[in-house]
Amino acid sequence: MADVEVVAATQGEWSTVRTWQAVGARWPHEVAMSVLVHMRYLADVAFKDAQWATLAGPIAAALPPGLLPAGLAGESAASPAPRAPDALAELIEAGLVEVGEQLVWNGHTATVREGGVLHDGGPHEFAVSTVTALASSLAGYTVNGWHLWRRARDDRPLSDLRTALATR
Repeated sequence: MADVEVVAATQGEWSTVRTWQAVGARWPHEVAMSVLVHMRYLADVAFKDAQWATLAGPIAAALPPGLLPAGLAGESAASPAPRAPDALAELIEAGLVEVGEQLVWNGHTATVREGGVLHDGGPHEFAVSTVTALASSLAGYTVNGWHLWRRARDDRPLSDLRTALATR
């Protein structure tokens, strides 16, 4: 028997997702679905936030100041992109990825923008602040974009670049 607590980091803090008490030896099977549902929820929230920022940018630029809530007014296409929460911006700051650089995965190409935002060159002009959100959107299901997106110039996965940065 075991007590199990699943925690997740959200906005820089750990929080409990769920706890189980006195779970038998098959606890991983019992916990897996809750973990999957929570991870899907987080991916969906990140994706929707990215869509909102993309859609609200041009709208925010056209509205009078003070009409939108704080934080949305500065997200126009003309203003610098906010710092991405998933460390792509740190790779840019470290010189491992450059603004304007192309990333590739499964026939898709994305361009790295200021602040660690990825821009899909597709017909919808979709920009997203996380590599995983864009990869999941293109795949149609949740995937880990860090292992899928590769730097076009040398085919090196972003996960390798992130590891290189962490071990400096």
